[in-house]
Amino acid sequence: MATLLFMGGVVQAQVHRSIKVNQLPSAARNYLRDGLGSFDVKRVDMVVDSFKTSYEVYLVGNTKVNFNRDGGWRIITTSTSLPEEAFPGEIWQYLKENYFGKPITRLQRYADGYQVTVDGKDESFDLRGNHK
Repeated sequence: MATLLFMGGVVQAQVHRSIKVNQLPSAARNYLRDGLGSFDVKRVDMVVDSFKTSYEVYLVGNTKVNFNRDGGWRIITTSTSLPEEAFPGEIWQYLKENYFGKPITRLQRYADGYQVTVDGKDESFDLRGNHK
């Protein structure tokens, strides 16, 4: 599927191509196995535009993971709740102590930290997992 984006006077084509799990970068495959192993993969798309390549992985349970070209995860969203294994340890500890049993529906990694949506609230953490 191709999508045309109009950005600053330039038309940019974005192409989504279905690929197999074994075609993902190894870091992405490892994270799917170790961090989200409880979810089965439904579909994998490689997304290519003139500036970058990324990957979108759709899992059973209405869960989606975005990976960068090197296989590092960027955003994970779900309609259920993400498992403990999806989180860096310090973040999980904070969530367990403050939101035990509440649904965790989004985890996003930024250059300077993480943002988690839990029980409808956004919580921010630095790169070491310390709550901000």
